[in-house]
Amino acid sequence: MNFEKTVGKMFFPTVLCIVLSVSIIKVLLFTDAQSCDNLYEGELFSCEYIDGFVYNSCKCKENQLIFIYKGDFLQQEKIMLYTYKQSEKIKSVLEKGAYIRIYTPGNYVKVPETASNFGDFDNRKYLASQKIKYIITPEDNSIKILNKRKNVTLLAADIRNSIKNTLSRNIGKEKTGVAMAIITGDTSGISSSNKEAYRNTGISHVMAVSGMHVGFVQWAVTKMLSRRYVHYSARSAISVLVLVMYAAIADFSPSVTRAMLQSGYLLTAKALKKPASGQNALFFACIVQLMNNPYLLFNSGFILSYGAAASMLYLLPILSCKVFAFGTLPRWLASGLSVNIGLFPLLVTYFNSFSFIGIIATLFASKIAGAICVSGLGIWLLGYLPLGAIFMKLSAAITSVAVIGLNFISETGSGIPPPFGLCTVPSMGKSEIVLYYLVVIIFFNKRFIKYLRKNYILTIAVIIAVVATKAVVFRRTEVHFFDVGQGLSVLYKCDGIAGLVDTGEGDVDVSALLLKQGVGELDFVLLTHGHSDHTGGFEKVAEEHKIRVLVVPDNPQDTGIKKACKIAEKFGIEIMQISESMQYESGRTRLTFYLNKMAVNESNEDNLNNASVVMIAENSDGTAIFTGDIEEKTENFLTERKFWSEADVLQVAHHGADTGTLDKNISIISPEYAIISVGKNNSYGHPSERVLKTLENAGAAIFRSDLSGAIRVTMRKGTVRVWQKLKT
Repeated sequence: MNFEKTVGKMFFPTVLCIVLSVSIIKVLLFTDAQSCDNLYEGELFSCEYIDGFVYNSCKCKENQLIFIYKGDFLQQEKIMLYTYKQSEKIKSVLEKGAYIRIYTPGNYVKVPETASNFGDFDNRKYLASQKIKYIITPEDNSIKILNKRKNVTLLAADIRNSIKNTLSRNIGKEKTGVAMAIITGDTSGISSSNKEAYRNTGISHVMAVSGMHVGFVQWAVTKMLSRRYVHYSARSAISVLVLVMYAAIADFSPSVTRAMLQSGYLLTAKALKKPASGQNALFFACIVQLMNNPYLLFNSGFILSYGAAASMLYLLPILSCKVFAFGTLPRWLASGLSVNIGLFPLLVTYFNSFSFIGIIATLFASKIAGAICVSGLGIWLLGYLPLGAIFMKLSAAITSVAVIGLNFISETGSGIPPPFGLCTVPSMGKSEIVLYYLVVIIFFNKRFIKYLRKNYILTIAVIIAVVATKAVVFRRTEVHFFDVGQGLSVLYKCDGIAGLVDTGEGDVDVSALLLKQGVGELDFVLLTHGHSDHTGGFEKVAEEHKIRVLVVPDNPQDTGIKKACKIAEKFGIEIMQISESMQYESGRTRLTFYLNKMAVNESNEDNLNNASVVMIAENSDGTAIFTGDIEEKTENFLTERKFWSEADVLQVAHHGADTGTLDKNISIISPEYAIISVGKNNSYGHPSERVLKTLENAGAAIFRSDLSGAIRVTMRKGTVRVWQKLKT
């Protein structure tokens, strides 16, 4: 009897859909509540002390350890422990793994920081995917080392340390860093330059322990167990046990756990002599992992691991056979293509980069990584066997040569320029990702292709309908106020036009935020004036994005603008200087720029605010006004000349300072939404209470970046909606 038919053909897909739905609901609830600063604090840590054990995880960076808090009634909590405040003596003991007691934990526990910009790395979500809710940074004198026996987790950490020390003695510290990254996923021993080279070549995934590594370990175990002396069922059972041990050594990372569960399912079924499909094995693994931790949906490693496995499962058989006009592809090439085709939109969305040379480099790198994985573990195991030292030198030589070869591939590939080398690519939108996968499914379905060929008129009609629907549905104006602290940077998008108003101080990577919003090219960049909190990030934006026009005030006294113009000349960007007023139309959007010439004549390096360029962007969706840092003088200047107009969205001048935003001027603008870009707990006292009261009296809904994080405003045919990255 078929082992899978006993529970029904649709059992696993049905259960997966249920588990996935519940997980998505939990994730959405987490996202809604994530900005509450006191979400978790005070629940567990009001006691005098807490006991638990601490160990060095593969996923930890420098000065980070995992602390497992042991409470009453089997209560357990996973906490990220920072060791910045510990002495070297205590730190060395903690890093080896130990039971400890932390006194007055409530004084040191915090909730992890969350991202304040859309698409930026979110540490709170990342830690949640590891079942970590809290971080703790105890003082040196608040920790006491306890004498208790080791548990399974600490033993796995001891094995990792043992492997690391053995490799270091035999192949050197530098090569050990690469070997440990491949064997366990611990990248702490690799230099930043090496990491960048691996990333630029497109082979950094070999350092994320995954199905490839599990496959190598399983292959090695199978080869060591002779079929003559060990029955197949026993070999399968031993293989499953070894895979569980290997997953523990790799600290049960999402990718290695997925591969372990998938292989374990198939090995168990074969040991019982019952058929099992790879599809159900993948479903089973996903169900188990999401039931254990639904927040794995925040983890890019989890998503990419299942994306790669699904691509191999569904695309590899098709690409290995005859594929339309391309003939039969070799399996090694089909494997690389299937994974890259399947993961392309995810890689672009997560990392904003793609390397065509990486497809070829991966084919060689994966084989070399396999050699490092097997021979590296062999070095460690041989140390415990009689006469093992004789063969240890051979394994060490193989590992050293393999690491050198892998570094050579990364360095060579890293030096190849675009378009074949690493290309910077904007993120794809959700609708674009869905459309991409629909096209892939259609293209690789021969029956569907034959149907489309026969009904080509229907095919053309469907394509036209999809394009037209997308053009109509997404015809809207978007204004993204990035959270750049005490500065200003705003993205304006409408019908394919993308412009940037100021670039912040440079502390926040505005260039990366633009890519996350799907923007690779900018039609214009407006630098309202030359203060560093408005122009500091311009150079990096110019380096990584194609900019058609740089719009700046015509102000000879503004050295910040002069510097920006030199950068623009370096990158061949056209410069447009605003002297008094200028209009620019593109599609249905009209941009009007104003400059107070009298304020320019009176300005100096310390007094540039009133010499800011003001931009009014208006179309059939609505009107947005960007005021830079103008103060009372320029506000009144614009009022006297009747330049102001009613606006749906107003960027409040000078971060809400008391120097502007006067009642009489705001009453003319009558904004529906007033956005204040301001740093949290800034030393200037921005925004002022008077300004807030003025905006309230004008009926404006006020949003502040120090409280709300990034703010996204969408306008469509007069309907305005606002999204905050964080809840206030």
